[in-house]
Amino acid sequence: EQILNQGSMQLVVADLPGISQSTVSPVIRKVSTSIAELKLQFITFPNGDEVRHLHYKFHRIACFRGVVGFIDGTHIKIRNPGGEYLEIFRNSLGVFSFNYQ
Repeated sequence: EQILNQGSMQLVVADLPGISQSTVSPVIRKVSTSIAELKLQFITFPNGDEVRHLHYKFHRIACFRGVVGFIDGTHIKIRNPGGEYLEIFRNSLGVFSFNYQ
């Protein structure tokens, strides 16, 4: 949430679709609050035995130490933004996108 509260991040989000930062800010707050209200319904944490098993599993698969889970993101396709910084929006598939967590 901290990065979403930064005006510069909100300006990047607002600039491409053509909406203002003052519109983006309350939307981010409302969506973030709505998601947070659902946390007990969808987020669970492992118990002691599960933690040990997950540590082992993640280390065996990818040599990650001390990991019990991760959060995936998704790429949202956008139009070519043009300009000097357009390449920062090109993903590994060569498509312009935002990476949302």
